[in-house]
This record gives sequence, structure tokens and C-alpha cells, in this order.
Amino acid sequence: MKKLKVCSVKLVGIEDTFNLRMRGAQHNFALSNGVISGNSHSVAYAYLTMWTAYLKANHPVHYHAAMLTHETDDDKIIQYVMSAKGMGIKILPPDINLSGVDHQPEGKAIRFGLGHIKGMPRAMAEKIVEFREAEET
Repeated sequence: MKKLKVCSVKLVGIEDTFNLRMRGAQHNFALSNGVISGNSHSVAYAYLTMWTAYLKANHPVHYHAAMLTHETDDDKIIQYVMSAKGMGIKILPPDINLSGVDHQPEGKAIRFGLGHIKGMPRAMAEKIVEFREAEET
């Protein structure tokens, strides 16, 4: 291992904590003397992973609706649909009278959004929803 520069030493509890500055290839591993090197991005990944798991477990319909709405890769969309079906969530077909532009939770099901119909421009889906909402008032 190349040289490490100690930036600071802080007392945290009964152990000294060292803030080490390392080059790119030297981060995210444990050293033989018990020092663990990790960069803050690993904390951010852990935080996002924890919230993703929490939302999927506790709010599965909303989680899958959001994931389907923001995914553009057809293979991943199929994976999310299969995941939702595996959790007992029904995927309802698009409906000109009920669907929004994006996928929407509808009870314990997800209504397919008009903006995700293959070949339909998103602007057209937005106009359909806008027109329908204007007619309702």
C-alpha cells in the first residue's frame, strides 16, 4: 500500500478515529491492522438501499408504480411488473377514462399510465388527461 496521510484524529468513545486521505484505488477495504477504509459514497448507497427496501416492503403498490413510471428500459419494466405480480399486485390496463399520464396506485393495484403506451407521445397523453379533467369540471 502506498503512503496514507492522516488528516485528523478525533476521540470518539474510547477509540481514536483517524480520518485518512487515500487515493482512488485505495478506498473501500479493510487493512490488516483493523483499520477500515470507506468513502462517504458507500454510506449514501447504504442509505438509499435501506429506504428502497423499506418502501418496497411497506408500500409495495406505490413503490412499484413509481419504479414503473420512471423506468424506460423495456427489460427492466418487465422485471418490475413481474416483481409486482409476485407480491400480489395487479397491473391494470390503460383506460382512457381512468389512467393518468404515469402509472398510478389504484387500491391494491397499479393502473398503467397513458404516457407509457408504446408509440403514444407523452404530450398526447398529457393533453388527453388535461381534456378529460376539464370535462369533469
